[in-house]
Amino acid sequence: MNAQETKTEELIKKASSILGSFNSDEFVIFGSLAIILNGLDLRDGANDLDFFVSDDTFVKLEETFEKKFKGTNDGDIPYIELTEEIEVFKEFKGANFKNIYNRSISSKSSYGFRIAHIFDIIEWKKVQGRQKDTDHLKQIEKQFKRIFEF
Repeated sequence: MNAQETKTEELIKKASSILGSFNSDEFVIFGSLAIILNGLDLRDGANDLDFFVSDDTFVKLEETFEKKFKGTNDGDIPYIELTEEIEVFKEFKGANFKNIYNRSISSKSSYGFRIAHIFDIIEWKKVQGRQKDTDHLKQIEKQFKRIFEF
């Protein structure tokens, strides 16, 4: 097991422990870790775990955890910080949980959580608009060009 796989396993097991009373089907792995779980490489790896949930699940989480806000190109996005490394986001402009869940995939490496489809992650990265997200989008595009080259 390499360092990224070990970190991934640690993060997902920690999230499972924290979210014990919730059904794993209420969460879709999003962000950098989902890019890696989709089989693509990131130069900087993934050191955190982001989940995407429905508005209803987000409200349930707010009963236990504090809601915070993160600035993006589209304004402030509410999120819940489970730990410094694990965050939960709710539906955002142009994306609802049901559609993202229906396009998501499962994998042994995600320990029961669904993994967002790469195209949904790309849209999320565009909404975030941070330098890190722009860099990730460039890396994804470069790998797509290499994969789909004829």
